[in-house]
Amino acid sequence: MGRLYVGSAIISAPLAVAVAIALPAATLLMASLIQAVGQVLTAGTAIYCVRTGRIQQHRDWMMRSYPFATVFVVAGFFLAVPSY
Repeated sequence: MGRLYVGSAIISAPLAVAVAIALPAATLLMASLIQAVGQVLTAGTAIYCVRTGRIQQHRDWMMRSYPFATVFVVAGFFLAVPSY
């Protein structure tokens, strides 16, 4: 499951930035860029920790990575729903 999560994070983070570039809101681009960098850095650090045998640090970094993924999903949902 972890490999699937990290693979999805590495793929989805740059795609989220590309989608933000295509949308007209300029502030969305910077927010997506910061979230993408945060998600890739935290997931990458978690992979490094598990590869070097630091299991507790791996768990900590994965828990830091999950909120970035959650923000991508929740923000995407609210952007898709029109506000009246």
